[in-house]
Amino acid sequence: MKIERIELFQVDLPYSGGIYHLSGGRTYESFDASIVKITADDGTTGWGESTPFGATYIAAHARGTRAGIAELAPVLLGRDPRRVDRNYDLMDATLVGHNHAKTPLDIACWDIFGKSAGLPVYETAGRRDWNAHGHDLLHSRRGPGGNAAACGRPPRPRLPGPLHQDRHP
Repeated sequence: MKIERIELFQVDLPYSGGIYHLSGGRTYESFDASIVKITADDGTTGWGESTPFGATYIAAHARGTRAGIAELAPVLLGRDPRRVDRNYDLMDATLVGHNHAKTPLDIACWDIFGKSAGLPVYETAGRRDWNAHGHDLLHSRRGPGGNAAACGRPPRPRLPGPLHQDRHP
């Protein structure tokens, strides 16, 4: 199996909470997503996504993601998408850093690997208890307890002292 085609799509994903407020009056109503579709020579397809928070928040931003994918895609053509470790090493050798650009390509390769093994992607990563509300849930101004409730989980009790962190395993 070889990677025959890599397609890149830009999609604006609306924020489900309406408007996301940040400091300094910055707001987001949608997030600029980069969606990758990898097609292998046998017709198997894999999909991946990268949606950085926004150019005014962290160094990773959507146009940078797409520029990085444009650098990486040509070196992946003709490679076996199921060799995810080797493909990631090649991406690292081709482009230093920029994990936000490597992520959708990596996930798409894992998707193809899973399909070729008859397994969903989450099982190839060792997770059988995957929660449909995902690990990358964007937190809103509801606060940790409100975010937990939105995920269908009870809020965790607050620990005394300054080291408290609201986290979910």
